Amino acid sequence: MTPQRLALLREIFEERIAFNKVLGLKLLEAADGKARLEFPFAPALVGNFKMGILHGGVISAALDVAGGAAVQASFKDDAPFYGMGTVDMRVDFLRPGRGTRFIATGRVMRPGRILSSTR
Repeated sequence: MTPQRLALLREIFEERIAFNKVLGLKLLEAADGKARLEFPFAPALVGNFKMGILHGGVISAALDVAGGAAVQASFKDDAPFYGMGTVDMRVDFLRPGRGTRFIATGRVMRPGRILSSTR
């Protein structure tokens, strides 16, 4: 991915998508069908106030964005940025979301012209 395309992808995912801004998502890397994002802990993202852990919806949203960024990163450098939507998603919550900084990664498992699968 060219530096110009990565910069545009960052602008789209960090600045133009308002919900990503609310979460504080920052695109760290995106290339070859892979993407890595980070976001900081914030009290507004807590789902369990007694334990002080992230809301499951925040975790799901971050993973959804990572998958979308990975799909965009799988396109050729001269391809336009397409509008996308999630068709289906599954998240297994194996550990509570504790920490000061969180990383979400996405990888295209099966690219497609109409539908791509990510993990």
